[in-house]
Amino acid sequence: MKLSEIAQKYRNNSFISGMYLTMPKMIQNLFYTVYGIFKLIEYRKVLGDLSEYDQEETLSPIAIKNKQVDNLKLLLHHAIKHSPHYRNIISKYNIDNIKDLSILNSLPILSKEKVLENYSNIIAENSKEFNPIIMSSGGTTGTTLNFMVDKGLYLSKEQQVVSYWKRHGYIIGKEKTLMYRAGVLQSNSKKINKPWRRDYARKMLYLSSYYASDKLYKEYYLLLKKWKPKYMQCLPSAVFLFAKYLNNNNLSVPLKKIFSASETLHEFQRVEIEKAFSCKVFDHYGHGEPGIYAAGQCEKNNYHIPSNDVIVEVLEDGNILETSLKNYSMPFIRYQIGDIIDGVHDDCECGITTPYIKKILGRESSLIYTGDGRVLSSIGFDQIFKMNNIILGQIIQNERGRLNLKLIPGSLFSKNDEKNILNKLKDRVGLNTQITIEYVKEIPKAKSGKYNLVISNIKENVI
Repeated sequence: MKLSEIAQKYRNNSFISGMYLTMPKMIQNLFYTVYGIFKLIEYRKVLGDLSEYDQEETLSPIAIKNKQVDNLKLLLHHAIKHSPHYRNIISKYNIDNIKDLSILNSLPILSKEKVLENYSNIIAENSKEFNPIIMSSGGTTGTTLNFMVDKGLYLSKEQQVVSYWKRHGYIIGKEKTLMYRAGVLQSNSKKINKPWRRDYARKMLYLSSYYASDKLYKEYYLLLKKWKPKYMQCLPSAVFLFAKYLNNNNLSVPLKKIFSASETLHEFQRVEIEKAFSCKVFDHYGHGEPGIYAAGQCEKNNYHIPSNDVIVEVLEDGNILETSLKNYSMPFIRYQIGDIIDGVHDDCECGITTPYIKKILGRESSLIYTGDGRVLSSIGFDQIFKMNNIILGQIIQNERGRLNLKLIPGSLFSKNDEKNILNKLKDRVGLNTQITIEYVKEIPKAKSGKYNLVISNIKENVI
């Protein structure tokens, strides 16, 4: 079992996670640091060969397309030979005669629902040859999607991120970094105290995005002035609220660069954040499923797609389709991730030659208002539904301090699953937030055709 799988197993174990939350802060820091050591070892392997991504940024558009065609041929040959699902779909084509990417227009779209329905048939019969890692993604639907990722692709994903950060001057472990996003929690049996943790191995300080108040922001400010980080990785909505506090109080925490991800970075947020931290914000778009992991922004704020790894198509309504060129254990061909973009473009003024996305249009997050007065981004709340035997879940808020939890239970759902879900949700929103559970047979889709993980009917729901 891989380290990442072990970590995921322990994170999803309610007893172990509950025990961890009651540990002293120093012990929790030790856990963060040990994890950081493993990540540094992993990053050394990744940093050893970024040449593929460095060269990709200077290839001509024609060379990029030719390389994608060659990689697509290899993937399709493999899918025909080893994946029962694709064997029936692709075997009628003469793959060797493919001259461009137009064959993709003839292939069916792979939706999340189709992956769930055909899971075992999509998996390659020789999947073990690629040392796959079992991963999962909840995303905006509240449904856990399990899938296999080749070990090689897993490292390539890390390379995408590292290459993008490196482009903007950041070297992992060299300078102090601030991680401002979900993840630092404390037991609800204790008063929330100092929701920050340190990874001494990677010189990284974690600030929780689950707690927000002027009192806490003042503590964050004093902590950062003393610690003096140079870079920040963050959720846009979370750091925006902190930036507003700093600007309203004429305070500043100068940094070199800020890297945001996981939700839409709005222009009004960018302005507020860059003022508070006296530096530029660079966003990246990506997700956990095989495809785009880190399409990072350049100096012109365009999201450059790592074309060695993925082919991107856009439907008329803006929905993005991705064909992962490096995942052989479980091929994802024309996968509809559910996000909406403005299109795929060429010839960026920054000089990088890979195709790019100007704007991510359909990746919004809602705000959640807790009973103790906090305001939280909904990003990361899909974690409460994972590994708890539910088909679908949704959180609805009609008034501050109250949440209605809708669940479609699976055949193995039990009272213990209900308890785990409630505990995970309470860890995020606190004990003062009232939670009701409603078991339903169906959860309606939004007009866009997507399920929304969080629906807020509060008019003040503006980040």
